[in-house]
Amino acid sequence: MIKKILLGLLIAVFIIGGSVVILRQNRINRAETERQNALQQRMIPLLQEKRKLQDANAQLQRQYDGKMMETATVQFVFTDLSEALYLEVFPMMLQYGYKGIMALSETEVPGGMGKITIRQFEEMVRDGWGYCLQWDGVTKVWDLFTAVQWKMPESELTMPDTVYLAPEMYSPDMDMTLMMQGVSMVIHHWENDLLSDLTGEENSLWRLGSKVWEPEKARSDLQACVQRRSNLVFDVSFGQEYSSYGAYGFQDILYAVVSYEKNKIIEVTDFPTLKELFTNDSENYRWVKTDAIKEEMAVNQKQMDELDRQIRQISSGEESQDENDPEQLENDLISLRNEMDRFDREHPYQEIGTATAELVFPVLTPGVYQEIFPQMNRAGVKGVLNISMASLPGSEGRLSWSQVRDMVNNGWELCLNYDGGNLAAMIEEARKVFAEQELEVPTTLYVSSGMMTESLQGTAFVYGIRTIIHHGELDLPIVAYPENADFWRAGCVHWKPDSHGSLLNSMIETGKNVVLVVDVLDREQPYVSSGLSTLIEETEDSVKMGRLRFVVFSEALKMQMEAADARISANREREEGLADYQTRIDALRERFQTGDKQ
Repeated sequence: MIKKILLGLLIAVFIIGGSVVILRQNRINRAETERQNALQQRMIPLLQEKRKLQDANAQLQRQYDGKMMETATVQFVFTDLSEALYLEVFPMMLQYGYKGIMALSETEVPGGMGKITIRQFEEMVRDGWGYCLQWDGVTKVWDLFTAVQWKMPESELTMPDTVYLAPEMYSPDMDMTLMMQGVSMVIHHWENDLLSDLTGEENSLWRLGSKVWEPEKARSDLQACVQRRSNLVFDVSFGQEYSSYGAYGFQDILYAVVSYEKNKIIEVTDFPTLKELFTNDSENYRWVKTDAIKEEMAVNQKQMDELDRQIRQISSGEESQDENDPEQLENDLISLRNEMDRFDREHPYQEIGTATAELVFPVLTPGVYQEIFPQMNRAGVKGVLNISMASLPGSEGRLSWSQVRDMVNNGWELCLNYDGGNLAAMIEEARKVFAEQELEVPTTLYVSSGMMTESLQGTAFVYGIRTIIHHGELDLPIVAYPENADFWRAGCVHWKPDSHGSLLNSMIETGKNVVLVVDVLDREQPYVSSGLSTLIEETEDSVKMGRLRFVVFSEALKMQMEAADARISANREREEGLADYQTRIDALRERFQTGDKQ
């Protein structure tokens, strides 16, 4: 009986003890659930705020991408009215339909010694050229205009609303004086780190940033304008050095502008058109400070980083920890540096692309069609035939026109040979000959060694030539990227079977383009055919790896331009990503140093 009582008491104790344990565990579970719910409630506002910042940055990114895709604008202001302006530059600008702006002053005025005549000035104005005033920052603008009028009594001049100041002459203190004298646009040279200011407001002073045009820097200035989709005023003059770089240097910039314009990423305007575009069509033409957008995105990112830190602290139960705890800040700093290093490794700087090479055959013996053509076809390689007007296909010892057409139909290209004489007449003759043969006239010109000149390039471009093959004259590089999609100067070397190794290695290492001119193609010298076989065999691995391709000019140009665009895009993404990481690291380091001082 006693045993039964003890057993019952023991069971009761177990039941009561188990119940107590269960109740305690339930209380613990409820407490943990309540704690987790409380943590979730504390995190919800932070998560919501982070979501708002993410949405804001996504919207800013779309805005930034859109602004970067809009059209840049450029104006050409000529601060020297020498005769060269009318005789050389005006015809070049007229050819492309561009209008310039003449900056008038008491010394730079039509009709003066060595300057354009008043008649020439009026002709240019009738053609759409504009004019502004060169202001010294002291003389009253109206007095300056009156002095110019007095020297041009026959011309019906109207007061321009734009003034140009020479470098280091402008100061924002002048703004009120200018506006009181009827000026609405002022051209400066970025003094005091001023930016261009195209506000889009009718009654405000617009500030336009100008660059003094220098042949060595002009192309990079233009590229920077295009990349930022901003506005640029080119300040062009004809000093004593003009004869040394002359019309060619300026025309080279026009080639680049034409290329950008065809891709609808730049527009040449005058000042009234610029103002009209930015005022009345701000959706398509505007001045947007993309740096401001990037700064706002960086501020939002910093706030999101801080929110992430707070969320991590709440989630881990460390929310009571001092937000400037040195140990935590150091850990965050190390973590961020590791992320930056990983980003750096995953986004290497893009410099080397696929090298391209063209095989040009200037001596069109029958062996080209009978030996070289089949051999290169088997290897999947296309070449370029150099056509000389002095020794056309069909003449003795040369390919027939039917063989030429067969090669063209198989992907080969043609170029014209120039070894002196009247280039314009030669191209006109070539157009007739190729029309008779039902072939398109080539747009590539092979210039014999020593024949390359600045004026030759201008003539070639005007007559439809888009690729010109040179031998390094005028200090032009042999191994180089194409400069633009409209006029490509391609350097060449004369290929020899025993010397191509170092050249090809150089090409592959730089990812650039070179033209290989194969001079000897006679059956009596069979080493040429076997030499080409060796060339193709030795480069087979590089071709398979995508580091080298033998192509024709149209394909090479497309590849090099696309590769250049891809490199620019990838490197911009890399630079922006690293800059963002550096901003966040600097912010953490500042907090860390502040904590040390306290």
